[in-house]
Amino acid sequence: HAYCLDATDGRLLWKFAPGKRDRLILNNGRPIPLWPVRTGVLVDDGTAYFAAGLLPRRETYLCAVDATTGQPNGEGRYVRRFPSQVTMEGALLASRTRLVVPQGRVPPLILKRATGEQEGPLKKGGGGCFVLLTEDEQVIHGPGNKTGWISQSRSDTREQIASFPGGRAMVVTRDRAYLLSDRALSALDRKTNKKRWSVPFEGGEELILAGQTLFVGGCDAVAAFDAQSGRRLWQHAVFGRADGLAVADGTLLVSTDEAVVYCFQSKTARTSPGGSAEKRITASGGVLLGPKAADQLTAKLYPRRPSDRVTKPRVPERHVLPFGPYLRFVDPETAVVRWRTRGLSPTRLTLQTNGWRRTIQHPRPKKSHQVRLTDLRRNTVYRYTIELLVDGKPQTTRPFECDTFFNYSLPQIPKRPCPYPAPDQEALAATAKDLLSQTNVKQGVCVVLGCGDGRILYELARRSALRVIGLEAGTEKVAAARKALLRAGLYGSRTTVLPVDSLRKTNLTGYLAD
Repeated sequence: HAYCLDATDGRLLWKFAPGKRDRLILNNGRPIPLWPVRTGVLVDDGTAYFAAGLLPRRETYLCAVDATTGQPNGEGRYVRRFPSQVTMEGALLASRTRLVVPQGRVPPLILKRATGEQEGPLKKGGGGCFVLLTEDEQVIHGPGNKTGWISQSRSDTREQIASFPGGRAMVVTRDRAYLLSDRALSALDRKTNKKRWSVPFEGGEELILAGQTLFVGGCDAVAAFDAQSGRRLWQHAVFGRADGLAVADGTLLVSTDEAVVYCFQSKTARTSPGGSAEKRITASGGVLLGPKAADQLTAKLYPRRPSDRVTKPRVPERHVLPFGPYLRFVDPETAVVRWRTRGLSPTRLTLQTNGWRRTIQHPRPKKSHQVRLTDLRRNTVYRYTIELLVDGKPQTTRPFECDTFFNYSLPQIPKRPCPYPAPDQEALAATAKDLLSQTNVKQGVCVVLGCGDGRILYELARRSALRVIGLEAGTEKVAAARKALLRAGLYGSRTTVLPVDSLRKTNLTGYLAD
């Protein structure tokens, strides 16, 4: 669905779903339809535009509805069905006559705004979720792959007119373009394409412009630069990759991939002696708003770069271990590595990423070895080597990868009070314990038909590694279950409650649950 809410009190004004809701599939452990709205909603001139779809081999729907009523009524409103071969994902852009739709791994699609008809995809360049539409209707998009590049094309001919290797993000004004690459922040003259200035910045993720200040989000840092000269105004450490930036009412909000939000307040400064006062956002107002403790900022802080995400070519294998190493993630921040040696050898493993290194060792000689890697950062590529004795001489294995992008471990259950009355909950706790014992299923997906107010979901999630999906026919019960599980910190991460018309027939796909 696309939803419209009253901004003052959050009341639902309307919702609209163009596709069928005949089946739900699992995505990141949660049931979703085959037609989720992945473009956000673009509202312009009284019309709300959005697209619903998931797979290129399935149909996708482009919708233009009345922003007040949520219905496709009136001139320029429609629901257009694309049978296949398109995948609309990412924020929509609109010019006076065209819509620009990101498509993930392939170049953006150009559509006629009035009817939704295809003009076709851009002819060159890669995919990516970053798309920008300039005043002269040029489309800038990227990054094309993990190493990054940004392409610039005309929207009318769809031909590429420029490319920027290594580009991660870009901001365009009438006269200038500001480019954030893997290693630098640069200002370009749009008429001559000549570089006005360039300053080093490692690991850039996001870029915005507010007034005459450029804000850059990077790996474990956020910084501000003067847009005219490129002078660095300030830099502040943050916990995680700063991939969300927004400025409003003199305040900079920064969100990171570690579920932390920072707020930087503005203070009044004078540009020159006797000059007029202006507000500038400074690092001195940094306030931690997210759930992570402040000590984690320094305890786990070390440099990371975009190159962490690029796999280096393997060196020729040296078979010095008869078994392993084998790595298994056991929780969102921990992995266990196991291996064997032919002879007795101390345990010694060195883990590193750019600018950071740690060695874990146990001196007692043995043949079977095990090491726990703790405090791992998400979406980071680590490399580790193992040192051992072979015929009494020290040898080192080739580097192995620990890529936390592939850590699908369930989030830990937060320590919060039980949201249900204790006497009633004790009986359900015993029931959940018996169910898990009798079935011997303690991980995977569990579906509960008729979950009521969610009490049994709470106990099953707490006592297992299951993702628990509850189905309930009563809307009041669904609302009560969601509210209670949200207070417990389990809703969305470990539990989900879905409304159904009847418990005898659900829209979950087959072979979904364990």
